[in-house]
Amino acid sequence: IPKELQVPFTNAIISELVGLSRFKVIDRANRDTILKELASQMAACSEGECSVAEVGRLIGVNRMVISYISLIGSKYYITVTIVNVETGLVEALSESVAVCAPGELPIHVKKATRELFK
Repeated sequence: IPKELQVPFTNAIISELVGLSRFKVIDRANRDTILKELASQMAACSEGECSVAEVGRLIGVNRMVISYISLIGSKYYITVTIVNVETGLVEALSESVAVCAPGELPIHVKKATRELFK
């Protein structure tokens, strides 16, 4: 997926989570800023890559929403998961397949995110 589409996807997930009014949401930009400030605490991470649990603990969250979008042929495969930061376990997972124009993908990402909470 082109890098320029990543922000609309992330924003679609954030919008859906905020709309549920059940969560405090830290967006990617704020997360990255916090992680830069905590760089000295991340010395144990190998080559700048940390597990979800390590990142979550550093930014003070107990769950993280992680999404993946892949294009295979003409189909977009969307996976959205909720990962428990303390255990590293996937608590919920939503998968969907979309055949659409790239500009329509945020709609499908929102739908996949919404499915996590049904």
